[in-house]
Amino acid sequence: MNISVIKRTMSKGVVKNPWLVVLFVLLLVASSIPLVTHYAPTVLGQEKCAGGNWSNLQWRKNSPNIHDGKYVGPSGYAEVEFDWTAKKEAEAGSKFEFDLPKELKGVDTGLVVLKDNKGEIVATGQWDNEKKKFVVTLTDFQDRHFDVHGKVFLSVAWNTSDNFNGQLRFNGCGNDTLNGQFEKREGGLFHDDSKIGEYRGYDKKNGNYIIQWSVGINPKKHKDIPVTVTDIAPVGWDFTCDGNDNDGYAPVYVSSFIQGQDNKPKQIRHAIYDRDGSPSGGTRTGFTNVTHLEDFRDGHNYTINCDKKQVSVSFPRGLDEQSGPILTLTAVTKTKPAPGSIVTNKAKIDTVEVEGQVRFPNSGGQGFGRKGGFTVEKSVVGTPQDKAKDYTFTYECKDPQGNSKKNGSLTLKHEDLMHIDDLDKGWTCVVKENISEAQKDGRKLTVSWVAYGKNKDVKSIGSASMIDFVVDEKFAEAIHVVVTNKFEEPTGSFTLGKTAIVTDDTKSEEFRNKIKDKKFKLDYVCTPPNVDGREAEKRRGTVELANGQISSLISGLPIGTKCTVTENKTDINVEGYNKC
Repeated sequence: MNISVIKRTMSKGVVKNPWLVVLFVLLLVASSIPLVTHYAPTVLGQEKCAGGNWSNLQWRKNSPNIHDGKYVGPSGYAEVEFDWTAKKEAEAGSKFEFDLPKELKGVDTGLVVLKDNKGEIVATGQWDNEKKKFVVTLTDFQDRHFDVHGKVFLSVAWNTSDNFNGQLRFNGCGNDTLNGQFEKREGGLFHDDSKIGEYRGYDKKNGNYIIQWSVGINPKKHKDIPVTVTDIAPVGWDFTCDGNDNDGYAPVYVSSFIQGQDNKPKQIRHAIYDRDGSPSGGTRTGFTNVTHLEDFRDGHNYTINCDKKQVSVSFPRGLDEQSGPILTLTAVTKTKPAPGSIVTNKAKIDTVEVEGQVRFPNSGGQGFGRKGGFTVEKSVVGTPQDKAKDYTFTYECKDPQGNSKKNGSLTLKHEDLMHIDDLDKGWTCVVKENISEAQKDGRKLTVSWVAYGKNKDVKSIGSASMIDFVVDEKFAEAIHVVVTNKFEEPTGSFTLGKTAIVTDDTKSEEFRNKIKDKKFKLDYVCTPPNVDGREAEKRRGTVELANGQISSLISGLPIGTKCTVTENKTDINVEGYNKC
């Protein structure tokens, strides 16, 4: 079972009692019983922040155990919350992490589902095995929306036994600090009549959700007279008398705290000190499967009657005022408690009624995303300087009657995306890009547009300065416009030709017949100018030409390129003729 320490709430009379803190400490000691650990599935990952980032960390408003903006321990859990934003390039399955400081651990309340205001699941989150990292995974909501973001709140508990007073540093896919204070207390012996509860988590083996209730009895009020404690199980819960629900240990028992030789409280389990200060065991009925007896022994100082709906304990010989007696009970249910809900339990110490409450750990959050309208995404094919520049667009949307309804301007860099929403169905929008001559810098510019509509409709324009489209419903998928600028440096080109002639005009026709099927090979090597002081890659090629033939254009050579053309000597011989 998971062990998560919960805020304890006492009756009004107890809250004012100076021994309240003492009881908290005693109960923490008294409840040290081996428990079954519940593990959550391992979160396997890709790059840990591919999905997004978190920010704006704070203790949640009305969180338990927060005093003056500080999480104060040792007892109780606290709720922390943060904002999160998905990365633009993230997709379904992308993840990001919220990592706890070493002094804290997560309280696992199960899978956390983050929904939008229509109930669609935006993302899910869960703790890793060690409950140190909370991992959020995006759903396909991310693929169909823009500006996906949300909030998450989680329950955390102390994970230290050392004194601490300072900043708790959270990291992962964000970085921030919150204040916390953990006080290692030694405690004392005495407490008023009181009751507190602690949620112990879920026992997967037995299928039980578990609360451990503890009733503190003030021995000074019950020194010389018999006293009886009666506790009725809360609605929806049963007390368990079965050792199988507590790893073979008695799920209901009494303890006494006395002063040890080192002047520190010492717990004596299964023993009560009577009015004469004599320790003794007792009797118990209604129990099954208790295999670990510990120090239990028969005696006459107490009697426990255990039933799933009611537990009663009598102390017929009174109580020693120098002891601190406590009754510990275990309550179980098969029904998962609603996160953030409160269960109340009352007990009677003779005629004195005491009340305790347990507030269950909570976690949750929301997700949001925008749809409708259109988006403009910028892509630049060019130099790093081209990609770093700003590119300006204007847009105007008109209703079917031709009235201008919305207009504005956008400034985007390479890979930037902007969303224009709040547009009505049927409006026609025109988006134009304004490119200056300075941005062209003497180069050839090709501007292409692609508009992706619903049902995977695509409108593509090869080279233009604008695009138009009709807007759909506000809650339909946004039209996604991608505009690509391709800058090309000015280049030169050349062609090669081959002519072979004979010096004797009387042999011209004979010569032409001899070479009519012959191919002459011309090799060229072009060396572009250096780029940033580095030698550019040479361009090489071979052209085969017949007599009188002109090659195709050899193009795309940067201005300033030097080319050398040579003829393959092995291919220029003609039988009966000499080269001259």
